[in-house]
Amino acid sequence: MLVQCCICGQEDATEIAEAPALPILDPHVSASPEEFGLFVLPVDGLQVEAPDFGSFTIEVDLIGQNLGVTLDTAGDYGPMIKGIQAGAVHDYNQLHPDRAVRKFDRIHSMDEAQGTAAIFRRIKGGKLKEIETLCILRPRTFVASITKTGDLGVLLDYNRHSLGLVVRQVLNDGHVAEWNKVHIEDAFSEGDRLIELNGESLSGEAMLEEIRASKTLLFTVLKYPKPPEAPK
Repeated sequence: MLVQCCICGQEDATEIAEAPALPILDPHVSASPEEFGLFVLPVDGLQVEAPDFGSFTIEVDLIGQNLGVTLDTAGDYGPMIKGIQAGAVHDYNQLHPDRAVRKFDRIHSMDEAQGTAAIFRRIKGGKLKEIETLCILRPRTFVASITKTGDLGVLLDYNRHSLGLVVRQVLNDGHVAEWNKVHIEDAFSEGDRLIELNGESLSGEAMLEEIRASKTLLFTVLKYPKPPEAPK
């Protein structure tokens, strides 16, 4: 059965990716939330709802606080948000409920940093700006049922802390390629994440073992949209 996997990530794929908080402005100076930059309109200048499936851009204020997110760094398509705690993202969500960041959203870019490795280095390096611009990719889910009689024909990435497995490549031959021929809209693609197998939410290593042991595979898949093109 061909299911090649790569254990990869940053510093053994540390889940919590945070940076030192930026200095707080003089607490004796009276200022409104807007003056502190807490009320930030989306970059496009329009307060519109975030898509159910697609990309959108937000700006978060990091003065005196961290991002406040738990990140899954499996794959190099941008870290996936596993949890949101107190911090800049939580504050943004409170102010912009229609554009709130959710669990399973992927950070495609953070200012000029793009991809998991670059974003991880930016966060851990402690060189964040007071206002950071994040491009968020919001996935949708689909379910795929495969009866295993041969190779799956897919390359997968994971790490010790990852939720499920990230699709790195779909090969030309195998069960996944056959599924894709029939299910065009719900085809497995590079960057998609397998988050459940046979009704269970599993770590990457546990899911890989279940794939090897089971004949019937019922995957729940997070399908991510194509990222927006960079401005020329």
